[in-house]
Amino acid sequence: MTFLRTLRRLMALALALGLGLTLVLVYLLPRVPPQDLPWTPLDLNAPVGSATAGKIAGLDGKACLVLLDSADIAYRALPDTRHGQCGLDDGIAWAAGGLRTIRYRPVQPPLACPLATALALWEREIVQPAAIRIFRTRVVAIEHFGSYSCRRMYGRATG
Repeated sequence: MTFLRTLRRLMALALALGLGLTLVLVYLLPRVPPQDLPWTPLDLNAPVGSATAGKIAGLDGKACLVLLDSADIAYRALPDTRHGQCGLDDGIAWAAGGLRTIRYRPVQPPLACPLATALALWEREIVQPAAIRIFRTRVVAIEHFGSYSCRRMYGRATG
């Protein structure tokens, strides 16, 4: 008698879980924006969502360049470079044109493609809206202090 009661309770629980999962898949999931779903492709033309950072972190070089092309972000590909343990694979430098309008001075820094993707989104979603809201004008240039240094954190040759 106890075994049958336990079996019925487990079957009822399984049915409730199945109905709950069906509700999520049929009703709720289609209403979640693609930028919030980690398994949907990254689209730089879409708003930033809760899964955007993870999608950027998972980009490989060639897919990243295709993504920049699809978003009309002008860049020039840099050759892969290696200096001992340091280097840059699938690097880019910003180029004139495209949707990006901010220049970096004194020089356009070399960037890893996923970093460039995140930077382009930061410019579009954070920098330009804040500049328009606060200063009533767009940012045209950012002065920086460099972007790459192949050295140990404390500057010594060993350790």
